[in-house]
Amino acid sequence: MNTNFNCSESELYSVCKIGWKSNGEYLAEFAALKAKYTATFNSDNTQKIKDAQVLPAVTARYAQSEKLRIKLVQINQELCDAFQKLKLYITDAYAPEYHKVNFNEAGQNFYEEAAAKNWDKSSDLAAAMDLYIDKHLSDLTAGQNMPSAFQATVTGLKTQFENQYQDFADATETAKVATQTKVEANNQLHENLMSMFKDGQQIFKRNQAVLDQFTFDTVLSLVTNTQASIKAQIQDKNTLLGLADAIISIIPSDTELTTDLNGEAHANIAAGTYTITITHPQYVTETIDNFDVKASQGNILKVKLTPL
Repeated sequence: MNTNFNCSESELYSVCKIGWKSNGEYLAEFAALKAKYTATFNSDNTQKIKDAQVLPAVTARYAQSEKLRIKLVQINQELCDAFQKLKLYITDAYAPEYHKVNFNEAGQNFYEEAAAKNWDKSSDLAAAMDLYIDKHLSDLTAGQNMPSAFQATVTGLKTQFENQYQDFADATETAKVATQTKVEANNQLHENLMSMFKDGQQIFKRNQAVLDQFTFDTVLSLVTNTQASIKAQIQDKNTLLGLADAIISIIPSDTELTTDLNGEAHANIAAGTYTITITHPQYVTETIDNFDVKASQGNILKVKLTPL
């Protein structure tokens, strides 16, 4: 889900606070236009700003998912290493002309993609290895070849991987829901503010000084420092296609962007040096340190994300 505003989260919150403060100062004029403009209506909208602000930021939302992914990578490496050991045991257990067919039965067709962190193929590899060992245990352990404990090791890795993969998937889905909740809350803030600003522009259309208090871009300029623009282009590393719904977190500006269907997002932020994190539930998180955003220039960030 994309944001409906062209500024950072922190800027949106600041503009909303200023806007609703101005609304409170001219509450009588607004109430004369529409009866809904009451002190309670104003305070309710001010509270919604605070409610949106306390929703977790992107780094907090995906922290648990990333921790689980790191452990999943470790288990996957152990699983792939175990497959290579199994091939050695197969080599000693059978004549050369039977090696290939046994390798394939044991999961060779899944190995390459599993090693590249295709989690579904890793799951297939673990299942194939476990089944193969159980079926050919006597041949593999004959002549003191494969240690009998190796079967339990593979079964354990299979169970560990399945549990970790499920936990990772659950945490990723939770983070996606939290992201949608945050975006929806921010979009609602913007929608409510713009509706009120529209009424303010009607009320004060002949009073430019007051009218400016109810013009989004004018208020935004009050809360931004030296302005710079940044355009992000996020692509799939393999296909080079634009990647939609990637979350771009720009620290310490507290800016959070979501890419559109073309993998693009843009915002106006203060010039400076930032740490930029790009996350997507189906891709490896990418962090760029010391990214310079220069004033009055079009700063372009191009990042290719690697699929999980």
